[in-house]
Amino acid sequence: MTGARRPPPNYSAGDAECGTITKTAFSQWGTSMVELYQAAISGPVLPATILLVLLLLWSISTIVLGVGSDLTLGDWFPGEPSLGPDTDGTWQTVQHTVGDALGGVVLTPAKWLNLKDLPIVVWGGVFTLVWWSVSITNWFCCDPYFFGEDPGFGWSAVILIRNIAIALLVTKLITQPMKNWFINHELKAVDLVGQEVIIASYDASPTHGQAKYKTDSAPLLLNVKTDGPILPKGTRAWIAHYDPKTRIYIVSATTTTTSITSH
Repeated sequence: MTGARRPPPNYSAGDAECGTITKTAFSQWGTSMVELYQAAISGPVLPATILLVLLLLWSISTIVLGVGSDLTLGDWFPGEPSLGPDTDGTWQTVQHTVGDALGGVVLTPAKWLNLKDLPIVVWGGVFTLVWWSVSITNWFCCDPYFFGEDPGFGWSAVILIRNIAIALLVTKLITQPMKNWFINHELKAVDLVGQEVIIASYDASPTHGQAKYKTDSAPLLLNVKTDGPILPKGTRAWIAHYDPKTRIYIVSATTTTTSITSH
């Protein structure tokens, strides 16, 4: 038997209206996503989008795979480490990294922007999010009306510089209260030689290990190796030497009665 398809029992006009609203909502959401994608890859916004993608990939690799979690700017610019209360005890402020390589020209703006007082990863993450937000907001609100949908290389460069300037100012305001979270006591690596630490990893051996050094704020987590025996977690040890090439501290048990395992 053929004919018009009957609606199922208990089907009402309200159900039809709800279905229409749902389809409309999904359609509008899809349109918004397309517009957002097109704006994100537009000329003036594309550099910020690329940096945001790199930040997300780095964050995922750090959380899931543990890759790159100990990278610091000092890995690219050699110099004497300046230790602060960070997760690996090796992060360096821009004053002691870029400043060593490029001179005092960098130090004044770096200090004003709070780069001197924050880990570069924290500051860079804030700046990336702010820069992308500023860029995408300006593109949706006003840039196409003043510069056109395709502003060309020249105007795109002008817009890019303007967005970076705004992002730097906003980043400065956001990171200003964060300075107290990362108090840098300007500890030099060699200053820790002779100090007592506590093994924080499962154990510390002549090839690997981590130890905590107590400070007035957050403890430092140092990469260490022992000078012979394997020290289990919780063992008190003292720093006997620091290797500036590998940035690893050589530790020894503080007492002969400490529980240790020979290798």
